[in-house]
Amino acid sequence: MTPIASALHRLPTMFVFTRKGIPEIAVQGMGAIRESSGATFSNAAVNLQFITRSLLKPWQFIASDVGSHEAFLTMGFASHSAQPAHIEALRALCEFSGAGEQDLICPRSWPLDPVAATAMRMRGESQARILHPCSGKHLVMLAACRRHEFPVKQYFSPEHPLQKRVFNLVGREAGERLEWLTDSCGLPVAAMSVDGYLVLWEKLARSEDVRVVDLKSLWLANPRLVGGMKRLDSDLMDAFPGRLLAKEGADGLLVVHTIPDQGDESHATCFIKVAAGYNPAHLGLALISLLHQKARSGSLTRTLRDLLDYLTARQEEWVPRDQDLLLPPFA
Repeated sequence: MTPIASALHRLPTMFVFTRKGIPEIAVQGMGAIRESSGATFSNAAVNLQFITRSLLKPWQFIASDVGSHEAFLTMGFASHSAQPAHIEALRALCEFSGAGEQDLICPRSWPLDPVAATAMRMRGESQARILHPCSGKHLVMLAACRRHEFPVKQYFSPEHPLQKRVFNLVGREAGERLEWLTDSCGLPVAAMSVDGYLVLWEKLARSEDVRVVDLKSLWLANPRLVGGMKRLDSDLMDAFPGRLLAKEGADGLLVVHTIPDQGDESHATCFIKVAAGYNPAHLGLALISLLHQKARSGSLTRTLRDLLDYLTARQEEWVPRDQDLLLPPFA
């Protein structure tokens, strides 16, 4: 495992906010792009470890293998905002799984959507486990327990047969020894190198396993269920329908995976980890920074060029008033 002091020292500055040339905020982070050719561009060492958080959800969903392809199952790998469409899908998932609020162990939560959270408070309502952004993953795991005849109790334990399925799948696909910890939602989560995670995505892109194909179909068909309104990952998928997959993770994580266009473009995976934690504006700017750096060192695929143009057009909404954005290399 990389020592903390070494890891922090090796994270470069991804962008700076300045005011009349005077720097005010510097945001550090890690970025990497892996192309289908195997070429990797990174602004830091790809052997740095990170905790996968919600970026692991696609593989947890695959390992659960609930044997259905209903749209509401998208909640099984979502980090939802508890907006109306999410609540409707969660109700359907509760019925499908035969589980509900009383069966979940994720923390009681307000919706990630501040408007929905404020409305609940004004109505005098309380936090609920079903409103936690990971509740869909828990419900899918409970559905998997019933389908595979695993015990429902302690479904979150590292010793549970479902979690062992997750460990085996992720360990095999990443191709490295993983450190398993407990995520804030109560389920096991892996710490792995950036390179290991990019390998995971490469295998997901190439897989013809029906479970993987179904996952990607659900993801592409239901972009707003994966995140929500005013969420960067959902925005990107809406802006590029059928051309990319995107997923946010807690504490400053983002992955964007491009899909080959009619067989004439290689796919690529972009990984972002912002050291300061979750801020959707910072995620967008960090992705701009990574793509700019990659463009300086070589070519971008067509989808990545279009993505950079899209992000640059939104830059004004992410940079504070009267400040300027400075990208590396810094003079």
